Amino acid sequence: MSSNKALLFISCVLCFGMCVNSQIVRGTIVDSETKQPLESVSVFFDNTTIGTATDKSGKFTIRYYDAIQSGLVISYLGYEKVIINNYRDLPLVKVELRPAVDELEEVLIVSKDELSRKKKLALFRKEFLGRSENASSCKIKNEKTIRLRYNNTTKTLVAFSKQPIIIENKRLNYEISYDISDFEILFNKNTNPKEDYFKTDMISFSGNMFFKDLNNDDSTKKKKKKSNKVLEIRKSVYTKSIQRFMRALYLEDYESNGYVFNIPNQGGFLVDPHEYIKIKDLENTGIKEVSIKESPIQINFVQDDSQSTSNINFSQAMDKAITGKVFTLQSILTMKTDKFYVDKYGNYTPVSNVLFSGDMGNNRIADMLPSDYGLRED
Repeated sequence: MSSNKALLFISCVLCFGMCVNSQIVRGTIVDSETKQPLESVSVFFDNTTIGTATDKSGKFTIRYYDAIQSGLVISYLGYEKVIINNYRDLPLVKVELRPAVDELEEVLIVSKDELSRKKKLALFRKEFLGRSENASSCKIKNEKTIRLRYNNTTKTLVAFSKQPIIIENKRLNYEISYDISDFEILFNKNTNPKEDYFKTDMISFSGNMFFKDLNNDDSTKKKKKKSNKVLEIRKSVYTKSIQRFMRALYLEDYESNGYVFNIPNQGGFLVDPHEYIKIKDLENTGIKEVSIKESPIQINFVQDDSQSTSNINFSQAMDKAITGKVFTLQSILTMKTDKFYVDKYGNYTPVSNVLFSGDMGNNRIADMLPSDYGLRED
């Protein structure tokens, strides 16, 4: 189990009660003081590719469908962000945005700082973007807006930005807008800045994300070839994601998805997931309740020699372990609650009480896909 525990808290609330077919949300955004309409306000479903902007009258129209279970985010530079979760119940969304107050300015100024901005940015990039091949292809386009403070007494690095951070992920062909709510790295007590020694004990951050495909000016033939490669890479990232695991969990379809399990505290022997993971269907909601007999539980993703997902059952998984076919991906799921809830699209709640470490926990922004990935053909 890795000592780096990634706690990625992304605002995403499950709506108990599924809608049918696609629907439309309409609304108007105005300034709370002047009551004047606000143009070009960002309106999007959190952690998706579905978004729009208000027109000169402050109005917007956005279509959503069953898979969208996250909040509707209203974001505009210089104003407080608003997240609406009950948009299904509103015939018309009316929002009055209030001017933002910089409440964190004093906190950031008084904190004791002993690192150069260059060093703090390097540490931030490593834990925010990650260390994967995807991370190496990422570029933060507006780093100057990020404020960073290191406190040597508490061994923490915090980050804040008045505007969304824009990340260009060339490998996955996404531009990501990430509006940070909080970001903190807790370093090990033996961390020593003077000797340039930093060891992360825990990383936690939360915020709201919007994904959009990067535009490129390549020729049609070159664009198609690049598009096919991007789709393959996205599929590979999805295969190793929490998102895919949660969708398999909902269906209780572990074997055909290549997942086998063991309990670290019981000598690491493989266990039958159908005995250790209990799934209860909440009638007429499309939601399932999940409880685990013993936490933490280790999730092993088994791949064959061609790196494709193995269609295996519990006995075959045992055979693979005995014959030396190692598990190429290993993650630890730790629950800080008796149960959590999941829908068929892989949305789950409460996110902050379902913690992943290991391979899934090491995923960062560069390794993330929108929650509506694979759910639409367009």
